[in-house]
Amino acid sequence: MPATGEVVVRLPDNRVRGVVKDEGVEHVTAASVIAKQGSRALVSPVRSDGTFEFRGLAAGTLELFARGSRGRSTPTVKLTVSDGSRFEGVELILESTRDVDGVVTANAQAVIGARISAVPLAAANHTFVSSVSDDRGRFSLALPENTRRALITVAAAGRTLHTFDVAISDAPIQLAIASVGGTLELSRMHAPVTLTRDGVPVYMNDVLNWMSAHGDPLTDETWRVPDLAPGRYELCSMRENAPKCVAGMLAPGASLALTLPE
Repeated sequence: MPATGEVVVRLPDNRVRGVVKDEGVEHVTAASVIAKQGSRALVSPVRSDGTFEFRGLAAGTLELFARGSRGRSTPTVKLTVSDGSRFEGVELILESTRDVDGVVTANAQAVIGARISAVPLAAANHTFVSSVSDDRGRFSLALPENTRRALITVAAAGRTLHTFDVAISDAPIQLAIASVGGTLELSRMHAPVTLTRDGVPVYMNDVLNWMSAHGDPLTDETWRVPDLAPGRYELCSMRENAPKCVAGMLAPGASLALTLPE
């Protein structure tokens, strides 16, 4: 028995071991492995021999994937862990990539220094890649070779935050962003929420980064998001498995307040 005042923490006696590989390479050393269980995530760099290990995981479904250099990632491996589980020899293989070129314009003029981020759609991996447009508005993204569509976000200082659902082919991507946006005020942001513009998802991380770059304060009650591309915005929350949504049109130079219903 523990002495009075001692706290005993018992972790599940389980283990997940594996290796991160690349095509044509026995193992990868420049990568991190992420183990997700619900909203909780553990991150571990691979060892010098490309191996990784997680221990003391909570019982339930485990999503395991790795991220390497240049935004490369692996498909997700799902495991069901319990107390006493032993998983050995799990292989995470980084997918091949290809460079996808594009150009950002506003009013037919090149946009310089815009930050472009891309997430492949309908993909089994967790790839997130980014780039910055040059003095001609050009950029290049290293996307998984089998990417057919991607959600691309352009954050252009002095202009707007603009999201696109883009078909990926051999042709360069043409992204024409709005020069003048509006201000979106989002209220009652307590529960997990989703935001779309003309049906295209707007990631909350992009919104938060955009607000931070503008020096706008973040409160629990109201988010004030400046310079968003015009369009129809819809804000939804999941409460008791039933979505509650509110929507409206944001015009250039105008403001739109979206307050989630109680």
